[in-house]
Amino acid sequence: MFPTAATPALWDAIIHGKPYPVKAMFVMAANPAVTCANSNVVEEALRKLDFLRSRRYIYDANSRAC
Repeated sequence: MFPTAATPALWDAIIHGKPYPVKAMFVMAANPAVTCANSNVVEEALRKLDFLRSRRYIYDANSRAC
């Protein structure tokens, strides 16, 4: 089992740097801006990251845009 964080706590940690700063994220087969509640907070958090890598299982138009 991989360690995970509660999603709202993750966005809060990215935006505010507490309890520790989150600088990078690897997203696997998901689109957090669509699947998580409060897309405005998700977008703000994702834009604050220094590095964001997204990996999809299917190569499609969204994959090519990234």
